[in-house]
Amino acid sequence: MKYIGGYKSASRRHETFPTRDDDNVIRRLAESAYDDEPITPEEITAIEEGIADIKAGRVRSLPDVMKDLGDDKIIKSRTS
Repeated sequence: MKYIGGYKSASRRHETFPTRDDDNVIRRLAESAYDDEPITPEEITAIEEGIADIKAGRVRSLPDVMKDLGDDKIIKSRTS
């Protein structure tokens, strides 16, 4: 049996698909994650600045940012 996309039914959720081509799945995932555009020097600088901010503790939680933006009720409703 070969699995060809779509959603598996609940009764078949844990079924093994012995002829599934795992190498093909892995290859497709790897290719979809590939970005052929080079990172610009400006992007590298921004990434390095972000890492430095994290290491220095200059971070804020999402609930704090949402509160500042007036959207804290959305966060509270999703965590309640």
